Amino acid sequence: MVKSVREWASAAPIDNIEFRKAIHITLMAISICEELSESMVMKGGMLMGIRYESSRHTTDIDFSTKRMIKEVDIPEFKENLNDRLLEARAELLYEVECKVQSVKIQPNKEATFPSLKVKIGYASTSNINQLKRLKSGSSPQTISIDYSFNEETGSVDELYIDGSEKINVYSLASLISEKYRSVLQQPKRKRNRRQDIYDLYYLITNYTNNSLDEKTEVLELLFKKSEGKGIDEYLIPTALNNKKIREMSEENYHLIADEIEGILPEFKVSYLIVKKYYESLPWKYHLCSF
Repeated sequence: MVKSVREWASAAPIDNIEFRKAIHITLMAISICEELSESMVMKGGMLMGIRYESSRHTTDIDFSTKRMIKEVDIPEFKENLNDRLLEARAELLYEVECKVQSVKIQPNKEATFPSLKVKIGYASTSNINQLKRLKSGSSPQTISIDYSFNEETGSVDELYIDGSEKINVYSLASLISEKYRSVLQQPKRKRNRRQDIYDLYYLITNYTNNSLDEKTEVLELLFKKSEGKGIDEYLIPTALNNKKIREMSEENYHLIADEIEGILPEFKVSYLIVKKYYESLPWKYHLCSF
C-alpha cells in the first residue's frame, strides 16, 4: 500500500502532475482543519487509487459523514475550505493554486441522504489566464467532491497526507461492504454500477485475508450501511444470483478496460469471485441478530 498521499502525488505520470498536486492540496486542507477532518471520512475510487493502488481512473473524491446536513453552514463551509486550501498550498510549496468554485446541495436539505457537491478548481501559478478563471469561479480544471450526509461510515483507518497530517478513511471491511451495498441497490436506484464489481474483484483478490473476523465485520457493516436504503430483500446469501443485479452489474462493464492498466478480467470471472466472497460471509451466524 502507498504510505502517504505525498508518495502518490510524487509518482504522478507527466500528464497528471498538476491534478495529483491539486488532490494533495485538497486532502491536506481537510486534514489541517479540525472540524472537517473529524467528520469527513474518505471512500470511493480515489481512495482505491491512493491507498490500494488501483489503476481505475477517477477524478472525484468521495466522503461520508454521520452528521446531518442541517448542522452545516454552507457559506461558512466554503470560506473555511478556501482558507485551508491556501494554507495547504503554502505548506506543500506547490506551484498550483486551488479555490472552491461551487457548493451545491443535492437533491435538497430535506432529503434523507443528501450530499454536498463541491467543485474545486486548480491552476498553475505560472498561467495567468488559468488563474483569472480560477478566481472568477470558472476554472475548466476541477476536482469534484461528493460529501454524503447521514451515512453509516463503519470502521475507519487513517491515511497520511504529509508528515503527521492525516485524514480518516474507510477501512478495507467498510469499503467492501459499501461496494456490496451499491451493487445490491442497483434495481432500487435504477442505475448500474459496473465499477463496483471490478473494485470488489480487485480488493478481494489483492487485499482480503478471508478470515472469519474480516467477513463478520463486512457482513455486520453491510447490514448497518443498508438501513433505510430499501434493499432488505437482498440481504440474503443468494442475492447475487438475482438476474437483475447481475445484468445491471454487467452493463458497460467492458468500458472499464479503458480506465485501467493491464487486462480487464472477463465479467463472468470477476462476478464469480465477488459472488463467492459474498456467499461465504457468515450469514447463518448473523442473520438472526439483525
